[in-house]
Amino acid sequence: MSPPTPYSDRAPVIEVPDNVADVGRRLDKVEFDLRFAASRQATLAYTPGMPPLPPYVDHSVHLTYVRHQGAYGCGLNAFAAYWDIAITKYCAPYHHPNISVNRTLWAWHWPLTCVPENLPCAQRQQAKIPGPDGKLYDTEEQYFNAVGCPTEGTELTNSDAVQWPTDVGNLECPNFRLDCHPLANAGKFSHDVKVELNELKYWLNGGPVRAGVWGNHFVTLVGFDDQSQRLKFINSWGDRWGENGFGYVDYDRVGDDINSAQVYQFVPPQAVPCARVRFTSQWRQDVHVWIGVEGTTMSKRIWPSGQRQDNSHDLWFTVTLPQGFNWPPSPENRVFLDVYDTGAHSNAGGEIAEFSVFFGDEFRFCTEILQHAPDPGTPGPGGIVPKPFGPRELVHVTIP
Repeated sequence: MSPPTPYSDRAPVIEVPDNVADVGRRLDKVEFDLRFAASRQATLAYTPGMPPLPPYVDHSVHLTYVRHQGAYGCGLNAFAAYWDIAITKYCAPYHHPNISVNRTLWAWHWPLTCVPENLPCAQRQQAKIPGPDGKLYDTEEQYFNAVGCPTEGTELTNSDAVQWPTDVGNLECPNFRLDCHPLANAGKFSHDVKVELNELKYWLNGGPVRAGVWGNHFVTLVGFDDQSQRLKFINSWGDRWGENGFGYVDYDRVGDDINSAQVYQFVPPQAVPCARVRFTSQWRQDVHVWIGVEGTTMSKRIWPSGQRQDNSHDLWFTVTLPQGFNWPPSPENRVFLDVYDTGAHSNAGGEIAEFSVFFGDEFRFCTEILQHAPDPGTPGPGGIVPKPFGPRELVHVTIP
């Protein structure tokens, strides 16, 4: 059954948050770099005899969105998870939307799928990536340094049907850009980390590490635990894999299971009005979600992505609010969330566990779901009273 028209009864519109952030809502780049450097201790490489590392580190607290890559795109999904953790960790208490993998897939696909097939494969692989600025870029890293990347909910990620770059996505891109890492070699934007336990733990003490594993796969390492003797990572196979999407590498398997590791740095993003949505279900791709502003034409569909292989249960992610929204929400400026479960795979329905909106360090929350405000320094809300939804039933909640 097709989902009904959302409560607003409006046609979809192209949307992007207005550039309304002021100086107080953006971390200065110097401050961002200082936070990054401080997180890595005094030097940028592990050396024997350094002060001992803590016995336990876990950056998964900074990651709520567990992705499912579908048939391919593990490296790009791992890159996006790294990006999500980095901007959440280093830009706290500001909240930022999750990065879309769609544009990274498109940039990776471009030489092989958008360049004439009659060219030899080697020539196609060397084809330059066109940017919305009219320039051509040699590599994906150069593209994401100069152009940037849009966010999830604006360009939904579906590896089976990668979208062409959108105008609204292009408007978001400059705010989310890859930066030059201080240790990167000339022409590169990432720094290779030696695959050795102490070196990996050293870098993990400060932040995530993207890792090539098992010969042909990528994950993002998010921590370590000396008691269990394991490194922790987030995979891109959905929340039914491992422990809600997370897995482990035993310390004594590091040399066997991990074949490469990299770290990145990003330009500190400007704060934009965004919404954080969390629901539980039996099959999240069955659930259609819209956000918008009541009584206006401002609305956007933020889910599902359409990824056919995604059999995950739950969703917890952050997206930008529609273009033209003026902060803050009020009785005359209500932000709504519409949820509709098609029931295609299950009649069990689900529950809305969070609907909050943020702008920098300011936030508002749906009082139908939360008894008190979420902690702006962590991704988790407090006092949850879940709002149930059934199959083929449209549920509408608002802020305020």
